[in-house]
Amino acid sequence: MLQDKKQLSESAIQTAAFTWFHNAYPEYRGLLFSVPNGGRRSKREAARLKYEGLTPGVPDMLFMWNGRVHGFEFKTEQGVWSDEQRNIAAVWYKQRIHITTIRSVEFFQERLEFIMSTKEYIMFVDELRR
Repeated sequence: MLQDKKQLSESAIQTAAFTWFHNAYPEYRGLLFSVPNGGRRSKREAARLKYEGLTPGVPDMLFMWNGRVHGFEFKTEQGVWSDEQRNIAAVWYKQRIHITTIRSVEFFQERLEFIMSTKEYIMFVDELRR
């Protein structure tokens, strides 16, 4: 069983969320994936990734469903969005692409299952300003 959600790192929450989806919905593998924007890299590797399109502030994971893109940004209970994440969210919001802040695996499961059960486009209102 997982530790208390307040003790989990962003990486642990994201890993557990992806593992749950991968096991619960094997027929939809490939529709949920990570965007590896973080991590430590050499200056050379960082420059190469930047030229390949690495964009600071892009959400941690993307989910494609019914022709829509849904972004998920994983945060601890105390975690807040960076200025880069707020800027990306503002640009995406204008395109009707929503980014949801995920602080627990349980909330991720609820949100994903809601998205999958909804046929119409829904713009969530949550923590854009956080």
